[in-house]
Amino acid sequence: MAVNYNNQNNQPCKWHTGFYRGVYLGPNEGPEHAEVVRSARQRGFQASPPDVFIAVEDQTEKVHRSLLMLESPERREFYAKNANCHTIKLKDPVHPCHLSKIANYLYAKDYAVLPPDISALLINLKDHLTNCRRCDDIVRLLYFHFSLFQAARYMSMEGLQLLAIKKFNAVLETAPLAVLRLAVHMVYSHKPHVNAGQAGDVYEIAHFVDYREQFVLPAVMPFIRRMWAQLELANPETFLSQDLPGYFDPIQSFEDLIKMFPDFEHHLTLWSSHGQYLPFMELYNLK
Repeated sequence: MAVNYNNQNNQPCKWHTGFYRGVYLGPNEGPEHAEVVRSARQRGFQASPPDVFIAVEDQTEKVHRSLLMLESPERREFYAKNANCHTIKLKDPVHPCHLSKIANYLYAKDYAVLPPDISALLINLKDHLTNCRRCDDIVRLLYFHFSLFQAARYMSMEGLQLLAIKKFNAVLETAPLAVLRLAVHMVYSHKPHVNAGQAGDVYEIAHFVDYREQFVLPAVMPFIRRMWAQLELANPETFLSQDLPGYFDPIQSFEDLIKMFPDFEHHLTLWSSHGQYLPFMELYNLK
């Protein structure tokens, strides 16, 4: 279902004034990247014909069963037992717009985002309006990557989950505060399926059960550190003096979200005390 996007006439915010040029798709995304991904899939088809369909509603994509088994070890037995089944029907949270991305990932270990993708999913814009067209596009783009992560999680495709997080991070790292805040709300509104103490391998991703911090903290922490640096540069004598008028702690930018989501506060505290990023995404580079 397409988004009822009622913010089309709004002007870019100060962050994006003079920068808005159509729909933002993220770093290194666009038609050329999409063609590279498509070509990789075509080469896979030329090597041998696909032997199974994956389907959601009335949308289908042809793939190789062997690649599904390779990318989803937890579902390998299921795919093997249903070798005579020529159509594998998928359910929510897999959306029809996810199918081509899942299929492309099997062959290219990548997926490409195009403008129709970010308008294909229903998102409650009342909770995510920024009054800036580009910011709203970024929020919708983030939502697409996050929803694809959920679809990959349903299919036990860890590599695709990690890639979705990586693309989410790449978009968010240059986003303004309004988008950062909406991303935190978007991600922490979702609860992991199980508690850490109850999780088995099928629920873990790169040994993390609660994956939410990995979506937003790689952008939130640098934002806070940049603000601290700016405050120190502007007033090096008093920027840590809480008793002075006008004192501002950058973490206050997320104060309401910290109160709303205790897990976010917990993760923020851990990352702040750790002093550096947890080596989560390094695991993706090893795949």
